[in-house]
Amino acid sequence: VSAGVVGPIMDATHAYNRILKVCITLATACSFALFGSLGAPDRFGWVLAAFGVMGCCVMPLLPVAMECGIESTYPVGEESSTGFLMNFGNVSSIVLTFTMGWLLDNQTCSMFNAASITFLVLVVVMWLLILSYNGGYHRLHAEHAKLLPDGHVAGDKSDDF
Repeated sequence: VSAGVVGPIMDATHAYNRILKVCITLATACSFALFGSLGAPDRFGWVLAAFGVMGCCVMPLLPVAMECGIESTYPVGEESSTGFLMNFGNVSSIVLTFTMGWLLDNQTCSMFNAASITFLVLVVVMWLLILSYNGGYHRLHAEHAKLLPDGHVAGDKSDDF
């Protein structure tokens, strides 16, 4: 549902960087709320709400991140930018899965163990990296520069039959 709401907003405003930062900030806040809620047995409602809001914030992140990558790497092809981001995400997920699995196997029963601290540190680092991101809208500017006053794209031969 949230991706269906954010998609038209992205299309209308082209505020990809801002949407990325808002979604990641809300997802980070939900990560901390979830972490704080997991320690108490009577917090089922908080856990449910944290997961729900986090899901609403995380779902639009994939298309927003892809669009930011495409915009900031233009004139590199969309397929190359998206492929690089997907491959990097997959490789880092594999490393993170094995690392977190090892940490969970060697954890204590405490809420503050190596796995949870690693997770929170990674969330904060990712949040800070994305907040510092200020990629340009190279593709969007190039498309606007090619538009002629009559609405046609400069160099487009599709109507010249």
